[in-house]
Amino acid sequence: MNKNIAVDLKKHNAKKTTIAAISVAAQNVVVPWALALTLAYSSTINNLWYVSFPFFAFYLGTRFRAVNNMSHECVHGTYCSSGRLNEAFGELFAIVEHSRFTHVRKAHFAHHRYLGHPQLDLDLKDIPRHFLYSQLTRRRICKSIAQTLTLKQISHTFTMHFYDSHAPLWAVVIRHVYSVFLIIFLYTYPVQFLSLMVVPYLYFFQIHKNLTDLLDHAGLFSTNGSLNRSRNFIIKNPVLSALLTPRHDGYHLVHHLFPWLAVENHKRAHEILLSDAEYCKKTHYASQHLRRWLYNK
Repeated sequence: MNKNIAVDLKKHNAKKTTIAAISVAAQNVVVPWALALTLAYSSTINNLWYVSFPFFAFYLGTRFRAVNNMSHECVHGTYCSSGRLNEAFGELFAIVEHSRFTHVRKAHFAHHRYLGHPQLDLDLKDIPRHFLYSQLTRRRICKSIAQTLTLKQISHTFTMHFYDSHAPLWAVVIRHVYSVFLIIFLYTYPVQFLSLMVVPYLYFFQIHKNLTDLLDHAGLFSTNGSLNRSRNFIIKNPVLSALLTPRHDGYHLVHHLFPWLAVENHKRAHEILLSDAEYCKKTHYASQHLRRWLYNK
C-alpha cells in the first residue's frame, strides 16, 4: 500500500472537540436512557405504550452497541482531542455497558497485535473457532444467525461487571450511583425495567456485538496480511447505518489499517484508499457481501 496515504490521513486526522464529544455521548446515552424512563412512566398511564416496547428495546440494544463502540474509540485515544478526557469517557462508557475499561483496553490491544490467533487474540479467543475460521456461505450464515438469536454463541463470550478495582475512585463512585439508579428503576417499574433495560442489554446488544464480530473477521483468518484479515461492511442507507453499524462501525478494515484514525474520518479514508489497487478490489459494501454469501451455498 502507498505510504503516502497514511501520511495524508495523519495530516487530516481531526478529533472531536470536548463539546462535540459530550454531544455524541448525550445522543447515545443520555437521550435514549431518558426516553426509556419516559416510556416506562407513560406505560403506567396508558397500556397502549407497551406496543412500542419491542421496537424500543431493539433501539436501546443498538445504543448499547454504540456505547461499546465509543469505549473502543477511547481505547485507541481517538474519541476526542484530549487524552485525559479520552480516559474519563472510557471509564464512563464502561460503566454504562458493565465492562472494565482497563480490561477492555488490554484485550483489544491484543486483538490488534495477534489478530486471529486462537489464544492470544483476547477479543475473539472465546468465540468457537468454526464460527470465525469457516468460510461464510449461505448455510454458515443461517446457522450463525440461528445460534446467535437463540443465544448459543453468546454463552461463550458474555461478561458483565458491576465493579472495577482498577478504575479511579470517581469512576467507582459513579458506577455505584448508576447501580442505585438501576435498582430504583427496577423497584419503581419492574416490568418496564425488564423490557427496556434487561432485554436490550442481555439480548439485542449481545446479538449485535456477536454478529458484528463475525461480519468483521469471519472466514478471513486463513489469509495473511492486515489487508486480508478484516472487512468493511458499509451500509449505504444512513438510518440503517446509524442503527446497525453505529459510530462508523462498517469501516472495520479501515480501522485495522489505521487504528489511530478517528472514526469520523473513516469514510474519507475509505474514499482515499480506493485509489490503492489492492484495497479497491476488495468487497466493501454490505449489499455486495450479502449477495455473494447468499449465492454461495
